[in-house]
Amino acid sequence: MEPSNSTEPEDTAKPAEAAAAGDAETVASAGNPATPAQTPAPESEELQKVRKELEEARQQSDTYRRHAAELDNIRKRQARERERDLSDKAASLLRGILPVVDNFERAMASLAQATDAEAVKVGTGQIYRLFVDWLEKQGVKAIPSVGAKYDPNLHEAVMQAPSPQIPEGSVSNELERGYFLGEKVLRHAKVVVSTGAPPESQTPQES
Repeated sequence: MEPSNSTEPEDTAKPAEAAAAGDAETVASAGNPATPAQTPAPESEELQKVRKELEEARQQSDTYRRHAAELDNIRKRQARERERDLSDKAASLLRGILPVVDNFERAMASLAQATDAEAVKVGTGQIYRLFVDWLEKQGVKAIPSVGAKYDPNLHEAVMQAPSPQIPEGSVSNELERGYFLGEKVLRHAKVVVSTGAPPESQTPQES
């Protein structure tokens, strides 16, 4: 009688192979653990310094733009204030000169009926004095000229001429009056400068 083909050993081998495969997978899993998430490397000191400088530069740029805008606003405000001050001063000056204009108009109206030349002269002198008084209130005064020593800071020499009364180097005649405004020369006086007394004319001697 032939022995029968038993499958028992084969069935036993399959579970053994499966177990061996499971053990291999376990070993493989143990040898290759899951890789954790990578964290960024810390920045170098040089890179941190550059970032800091960039931030400081940005802040300085913002500060500069803000200060520039403030300065521009200040300049515009000061310009408006100067224009307003000049306008106020101009208005004040014009108001001060109007009475002089009024007096001139009255004088011109009276000239048509005037019969006394002396009265016209007196009236004109009064208007002139009124105008000079107003100028003096504004700080305007005449520069001394005739008889004074010639001073290029005050006088503009138009010509030179001999003068028997005025010494050489002094002003003998005033062609156009000069004026101070406070301590500043508003307009130089145009003058004639003396060269001294003229030489005596020589008469021919009798032989």
